[in-house]
Amino acid sequence: MKNHKIFFTVVSVAAAFLIILVTSGMLISSSDQNDNYKSDWKITIASGSEPGERLIVTGQVFESDGKTPVQDAEIFVYQTDAAGYYRDEKDRLGGTMTTNSEGRYEYHTIKPAPYPGGTNPAHVHYKVTGKNIPEQWFELQFSDDKLLSKEQVEKEMKKNNFSQIQKTIKDLDGVLKCTMDIIIKR
Repeated sequence: MKNHKIFFTVVSVAAAFLIILVTSGMLISSSDQNDNYKSDWKITIASGSEPGERLIVTGQVFESDGKTPVQDAEIFVYQTDAAGYYRDEKDRLGGTMTTNSEGRYEYHTIKPAPYPGGTNPAHVHYKVTGKNIPEQWFELQFSDDKLLSKEQVEKEMKKNNFSQIQKTIKDLDGVLKCTMDIIIKR
């Protein structure tokens, strides 16, 4: 009986100590020690059960010089589903990332569809904000979208990774990938 009391006392003290460490931020996992591996710069916004063609979007956020990475920029993205609808569930196909020390972000989703019967091409909405970063809104569109003219695509694609129209490439696993870099306007 005495051993049980000692055991429960030790466990209680250890649990209390662990709670203090976690809530105070003193407990740091190995992945938090290098901000390139923080989970908040890389998110999944479409679950594996979400119908649609898988898409991974990567990019970097840069200062206005187009060279200096911006750390801790908040990027909120949201999109339609594979049928072109926004659903009632809040942020079902949306999420927020915070760029790492190299200004990188990544999200896993599905390729959105255009609005049914509409003339707007398929797109992902972006809102970029952060400390000393004025709020900026824009969209990622896809070069193979039939609602974009050849001229629109050619003109925008001259901006390379900074273009708001990007080409998707299918990898060996059948996942579409594209890169869109962002220049902060101050």
